[in-house]
Amino acid sequence: MGFSCVECSPSNTEACPAERPTCSATNTCVACTDEDLGACPQTPETPICFEQTCVACTAEDVEICSGTTPLCDVDAHACVACTADEACPSGVCLEATGECVAAEHVLHVDGDSACTGDGSSTSPYCSFSAALATVSGALPRLVVVHERNGAVPYQENIVIEDGRHVVLVAADGESPFLQGTPGSPTLTVSTGAAVRIERVHVVGNAARPGILVTGEDTFLSLDRCRVSRNSGGGVTLSDGASLAIDRCQVTQNGGPGVTLSDGAEATIVNSFVGGPNNQAAMAVEASSALVRYSTLGAGALGSRALSCPLESDVEIRNALLLSQGTQDAVDCESAAISYTAISGVFEGTGNLENVVVSTDWMPSYDSGDFHLSEGHPFDGVARWSTGDPAVDIDGDPRNATDAAMGVAGADVIP
Repeated sequence: MGFSCVECSPSNTEACPAERPTCSATNTCVACTDEDLGACPQTPETPICFEQTCVACTAEDVEICSGTTPLCDVDAHACVACTADEACPSGVCLEATGECVAAEHVLHVDGDSACTGDGSSTSPYCSFSAALATVSGALPRLVVVHERNGAVPYQENIVIEDGRHVVLVAADGESPFLQGTPGSPTLTVSTGAAVRIERVHVVGNAARPGILVTGEDTFLSLDRCRVSRNSGGGVTLSDGASLAIDRCQVTQNGGPGVTLSDGAEATIVNSFVGGPNNQAAMAVEASSALVRYSTLGAGALGSRALSCPLESDVEIRNALLLSQGTQDAVDCESAAISYTAISGVFEGTGNLENVVVSTDWMPSYDSGDFHLSEGHPFDGVARWSTGDPAVDIDGDPRNATDAAMGVAGADVIP
């Protein structure tokens, strides 16, 4: 039996150039034709023929885009992520993932509305309890939270449990605040629930933590949120719960900014995490944490940026671990810390040790704002790696080249 070399096959068109993207019956690469709607079956990412080239979408076929690239760039003929609410047909964009939320999955809450609403944008619910009463099982629902008049906080304790999947996102251009009441945490996530919060702030609980997350298979994600002035601490996790924090400020609480215990897991990126005098900014007990490009700032006296009373799996890279206290900022023998600036001493690759906090380069440290000013000593401390964030806490660009040295911590001066 003889064999012959061919340019392509129906199952392998990788060798075909862009100007001849499809494989013919004679196993040669050819241009697609506008008339042949089935001309691009071998390239599922670019299934439409446009001007003899296979493309992802056109102005006439925008509905083909979905998932994390739900919109069609009609000039580039490519499916792209959404970046603003007004770009989506439902009026709701999840900026962190680029998804447009289907209109039938969107509820609205406005504490200044009459309590006869149906959850629509024109007739919102007046409370979270009313909105969450319509959520059951794992069917994801998105709750658009509107800022109350005069920036009055929502004084409602929110409980999301029993496997519910909920996204709380601030209405475009608004900054809603959740305060709750002192009897329990402002937000409790438990028993397998999955919750994502974008641009909604948890502030001012007079007696309890701002947020409590507990139980295996329970997950909370915070994106561009502020968690502050909660007497019982910022975010507390236990019993195998998981947490992801990105571009948040968790400071000025009455207890640690983040507390992990009993097998909890946390990933913290591009965030400020602070703690009060004589307590840690982040306390980890028999749990695991990955911290990248974040600033952990402790108060005075016996304060620590990081404390691990029980052995834990902690990895920290490209961070600032600062304290105004009398002890080293880190008390966590099992931690792996690298390319990080530290108040005190901790062995690790590329670390800058014995940093003394100065208002000359961090003028608002005492108020829990860890933005840098000119003259800071942290340029050239961090080492960027593939997968690290390309921007800082404010969205300003980093030197995002593999192995490039840059500024450690959450903030880069633009």
